Amino acid sequence: MEKPMNVCVLVGSLRKASLNGMLANALMSLAPSSMKLETVEIGQLPFFNQDLETESTPAQWTAFRQRVKAADAVLFVTPEYNRSVPAALKNALDVGSRPYGSSVWDRKPGAIASGLRCQSSSEAVARVSERADHAAARSLCRPCRQALR
Repeated sequence: MEKPMNVCVLVGSLRKASLNGMLANALMSLAPSSMKLETVEIGQLPFFNQDLETESTPAQWTAFRQRVKAADAVLFVTPEYNRSVPAALKNALDVGSRPYGSSVWDRKPGAIASGLRCQSSSEAVARVSERADHAAARSLCRPCRQALR
């Protein structure tokens, strides 16, 4: 039997009763046996600060980078906050994109989902897609406002 595709799931909302957290759980439970989806927590990551990028880089950054690098793909599940990406998800994108030249997102296939069917979801997908592209992730999906209406 072939090894299942290892997909790490990053949930942009840290709220316990988050709709996007529920969506991520539903997607994980519906995944075919050819895929292994696992949530990677991002709430504990210290805010990115290049001054901390030394021999004693925060352990949370190192563990996060290793986990994402080991994954075959990434699934971002996120709400829209003030027409942008939630701070925790933006921070995770930043942490994973450093140090320069060692981005864990480089050539990593990705997909983006959002829990609400409205303009806000479209904005969330667009913002994550933009930031993931800048961080070198190769997003599998692109926002399509027509499909979300």
